[in-house]
Amino acid sequence: MLYELSVFNETSRTLYFSVNSVTAFEAMARIAKITVYQDGERYGVNVPGSLSPTGKRRRSFFRSIKKANEEKKRLSDQLNNFGKESTISPSLATDALKAANLLKPFNLSLTEAARMAADQKKRQNASVTFAEAWGIHLESLAAKSEKHKRETGYIGKKLLSDFGKKLVADIGGEELERALSAHYKTPHGFNLALRSLSPVFNRAHRKGWAGENICLRIEKRDTGRREVRFLSVEEAKNVLGAVRDHRENKALPQYLRKNCSDTLAPVALMLFAGVRPNEVARLTWENVDLSEGTVFISNVKAKTDRSRYFEMPDTLRKWLETIPPEERPKGGTIVPRNWPTKWKAVRYAAGIKEIPDILRKTFVTYHLAANGDINKTRQIIGHEVGDTLFSYYRGAAAKKRGEEFFRLTPGWGAPTSRDQGKTNPSGTGGPS
Repeated sequence: MLYELSVFNETSRTLYFSVNSVTAFEAMARIAKITVYQDGERYGVNVPGSLSPTGKRRRSFFRSIKKANEEKKRLSDQLNNFGKESTISPSLATDALKAANLLKPFNLSLTEAARMAADQKKRQNASVTFAEAWGIHLESLAAKSEKHKRETGYIGKKLLSDFGKKLVADIGGEELERALSAHYKTPHGFNLALRSLSPVFNRAHRKGWAGENICLRIEKRDTGRREVRFLSVEEAKNVLGAVRDHRENKALPQYLRKNCSDTLAPVALMLFAGVRPNEVARLTWENVDLSEGTVFISNVKAKTDRSRYFEMPDTLRKWLETIPPEERPKGGTIVPRNWPTKWKAVRYAAGIKEIPDILRKTFVTYHLAANGDINKTRQIIGHEVGDTLFSYYRGAAAKKRGEEFFRLTPGWGAPTSRDQGKTNPSGTGGPS
């Protein structure tokens, strides 16, 4: 039976055609040969790519021409036997030619391409759906705050509609980026979703469910340089002044009229040490050592899963010392009962209701301005790197303003923990 067999010669980068009832090897043997050549004091055996099992040229070197010729004969005999014993069907030859043409631009042999395809199939067989991977990720967040789990859940709900039934091994970086762009129109939202997804694909890579963490291929959106909003010294005074009983404060909504005089400790920790609102809610008085003047925030209570231990700024220590010992029992929480509502009431009374974490930003701004030591500021607030601090906060406030801020000790006239029952009907929270 006659059929057309096409052979691609890697050396000349051309296609040859033979119309005979021949084996694949016999067709190739007419085009390329194994040769012996001299290279200085050694002799080489050259096997063209079209005759090599890997599809790429192979060279071997010997000290004598006799050894080189023996190797040539061994390889030739091996190929001759292969040619006599191995034939391919016309359909397989045609398919091989098509595959070779497809692989030309990528400089890949059929063997290499087949190995890559086999690896992909193995990953698919070992992979899980995105829905399964996402479920495992949510289980790993058990120790996280409810807010963190809730925000992460929102991201998952959006992407499950796109990729829920798809194997994570089959999700590409470009299609994930398109999905994120469709769901998140702002740079901040896009970056937050990308950051939340990265652990999912990182686990998938570690467990062999996917070939890589595709999130690493996606560039974050440029959020531009934003102006840092922090409190003026007068506004900081208002916050401290708002730590009082607001049950008679008609300037506040009814649900915020609470006795907030027991919020001094958390407010002082946020304002004079930059402790995050979610972190301060997890602290107990065991984490605060007034005799040593230190604060310890364990990895369980910190946002970043990394523990930190720092010396209190003197201003913070002075405020905490105004709280009677009986109001700071060991094991007792730093925040009072109904803390979320009371914290909102303090913010409303001080006129900063729109930014819950503004006390942290205020501390960073003034501490960096007053001390000029970015590493010390980082240690207190728990930042691993100083890029954000340097870019956004350095120079945001003058040194004299930073020094003025840290002079806001109990002696300036704001109510302390001992000033119970005093109301501020105006709602301004300023000093009397």
